[in-house]
Amino acid sequence: MRRLLLIGLALLAACALERLALGPVTGDPAAIPLTVVDELASVAGPRDPVTLQNALVLGDTLRLEVSYGGGCRTHAFGLLVQRTFLETNPVQAPTALAHDDRDDPCDALVSRTLLVDLRPLREEYRRAYGAATGTLVLRFTSALLVAYTF
Repeated sequence: MRRLLLIGLALLAACALERLALGPVTGDPAAIPLTVVDELASVAGPRDPVTLQNALVLGDTLRLEVSYGGGCRTHAFGLLVQRTFLETNPVQAPTALAHDDRDDPCDALVSRTLLVDLRPLREEYRRAYGAATGTLVLRFTSALLVAYTF
């Protein structure tokens, strides 16, 4: 009975994540979805506080080191990337990390590594520019830029 209850709660949580544009939870607890959107400002959804400590691209994977307050509930994350690239050299893509703390009442400082598959973003670049290779800079803020070369 307990196992059935846990499965039901997991399915309910996955449906809630899809509504919040954070995507479903995958088999890898560190993997988070990448969603390409028309405009970052137009995306409704959770933007609970999270600190991006470090970001590094390894091949087609973005590795994010984050910290946030919590510790009692499983938090959900998603990477939002704007489809309309900034025409700089190299091209930049406005990027935001969505975070849903699910009303976690705890205040412990949690550190975590998140992984994002960047291949869908590479395909967006190829559609926009018709180039098989390139460099796209993920622009989290004016001070935090991460280059993705493919």
